Amino acid sequence: KLMLVYFGFTYCPDICPTGLKTIGDTLMLLGRNAENIAPVFITIDPERDTVEQLASYMPSFHPSIQGLTGTPQEIKAVLGEYKVYAQKVEKPDMSNYMMDHSAYMY
Repeated sequence: KLMLVYFGFTYCPDICPTGLKTIGDTLMLLGRNAENIAPVFITIDPERDTVEQLASYMPSFHPSIQGLTGTPQEIKAVLGEYKVYAQKVEKPDMSNYMMDHSAYMY
């Protein structure tokens, strides 16, 4: 199968859901041909994106998109392999932090 890899985080307010919707819509348009594609979403925020969080989030976009997480060290290694930029951004006026990141589909 061909892999389609996308990096992001489930608490993302706009870019990640838009990218995942694009992937889901494309898979729907491909119909049976989508069976030849393995879509994978890899979190850049393993602190919040647990297995349970990803399992409840991913079906909103397409049932075949697999959400992956790992330890911070494992995620950092994968980000390095794909040359993905990801940085935690603390916001003084927010109770939760945000993640600044590149948004490419591989």
